[in-house]
Amino acid sequence: MTKPAPIILLAGSHRAGEHKYCWTEAIAYAAGQPHSSSPKCLSPVIRRFGMTLNDGLDDEPRQLLRPFALRALGTANDGRDEERREMCAQWLLGHLPDLFDSAGLEDTAQNLRAVSGDLAVENVRRVLWEARDQAYIARDAAMERLRERVHAELAKRGAVKAEAAAAAVAAAAAVKAAVVEAVAAVVKEAVQEAAAVQEAAAAEAAVVVAAAVAAAAAVVEAVTAAAVAAAVAEEAAAAAAVEAVVAVEAPYSERYWRIRQAVYPVVRKKVDEILAPTQLLPSALELLDRMLPPEPLQAPAIPNAEILFAAPEKAA
Repeated sequence: MTKPAPIILLAGSHRAGEHKYCWTEAIAYAAGQPHSSSPKCLSPVIRRFGMTLNDGLDDEPRQLLRPFALRALGTANDGRDEERREMCAQWLLGHLPDLFDSAGLEDTAQNLRAVSGDLAVENVRRVLWEARDQAYIARDAAMERLRERVHAELAKRGAVKAEAAAAAVAAAAAVKAAVVEAVAAVVKEAVQEAAAVQEAAAAEAAVVVAAAVAAAAAVVEAVTAAAVAAAVAEEAAAAAAVEAVVAVEAPYSERYWRIRQAVYPVVRKKVDEILAPTQLLPSALELLDRMLPPEPLQAPAIPNAEILFAAPEKAA
């Protein structure tokens, strides 16, 4: 008899009978329950955590959730959800400061650390929104410096004032877009774990801090983008933008895309440097491990469950 292959976890929800599963649908299957993303055997806190993480991860890292599925069986009424919510809230407030540090906002990170023992919603919300406002100010200032630098450089090269101004605007817009694109590409996994934990903490609205950190991932992305913009606007990206402007005699839209294409590699390198230390997936999986019992509280209702939910093989 052919050995069954492990289940491949997919993003999103799926119809009954398709034999396709996200993490929570796979748990329903393992429990012998009707196809559903809300199996009755699963803790709502763990469900929110797993569902958010499942849908946010790319295909390969998503499979790391597979071996946790059987241990989630029977957690719906095990009496640990209040403990789990507290674990989620503490994890989130413990890790957000590191992300702000990576974005160059050390003062904000310190403010978050100061309220980490105080889950009062107004304190956390105040610090997060202050960070967002500071990020926008930093980004706008960086873009203004970039416009001034491009304008001055083009003036040196003999460009007429109106042409230099238009080119400077195009360069700043292109660099700003490149920053946002690069951050979105790299930050997704770094902040997705924080979003997953926030979702779990918010389950059934039992932890008041969840309301304050609902936008945590977006705020971290914004401050990181601002930090990258400030870091690169006056240096390599500005130089790349100037060269691209000089090389392109074209309408605004074409010039914009040429500049954006030229500066993206420079921006992406800087984003990688800033965000590389903030990958939280191992820590998020460790949190999931602590939220689950060491052994399933409910026996799986399908054959070959251990094979179907085996951990991915490590690359040689």
